[in-house]
Formats: sequence, structure tokens, C-alpha cells
Amino acid sequence: EEIKLLLGSKDAYPTGSEASRKVIAALEQHIAAMTEKIAVLSRVRGEFQKAAERLSGCGDCHDEERFPRRCGDCGVMKASGAPLAVQVLWQLDPPGEEGDKKAPR
Repeated sequence: EEIKLLLGSKDAYPTGSEASRKVIAALEQHIAAMTEKIAVLSRVRGEFQKAAERLSGCGDCHDEERFPRRCGDCGVMKASGAPLAVQVLWQLDPPGEEGDKKAPR
């Protein structure tokens, strides 16, 4: 719908000046929205990359005593703090809440 409105903008106004101002304003709004989405997606991508890197350390895990309930006790997960995505995916207890079986926030 928004693209249709932009395509019809040229004919909707009496002058090129007015039409171009309206189209520029609409384009700038779209650019701002895209910029925000790109920033969010970049942060999520970074978090997912950190998670994949950390979880790659679990590739050789055969510790049946720890997996799946005590992964937070593992050196792989303790090494300089697990990324938030790993905490959520692996359902690790947040720091300071050992024993609480809730997924991290």
C-alpha cells in the first residue's frame, strides 16, 4: 500500500516541488525505520554468533552427569560468562540464582 501511495504521489500534487517534498518525507521515514531494523538485526546477529561460538565448545560433550540439567557448571559455559542467547537456549541459571530452575530473563 505504501509503495502504491509513493508511486501515485507524483500525480497527487499540483507541483513537482510539493510532490517531491512529500515523497522525500515518506522516504526518510522508511529509511529511519529500516535503519532501526538493521541495528536490531545486527545486535541479534552478533548475539547469535557469540552463541554459536560458545555452543561449538559443546560439540565434544559426553558428560552425562551434567547434560542437560547442569550445563551451567561446565567450564565451557562458565568461561567469561555465557552470552544471553546461550543462557536462554541452554536454560542456564542467571548468575546469583543457582538452583532456580527458571529460564533466564
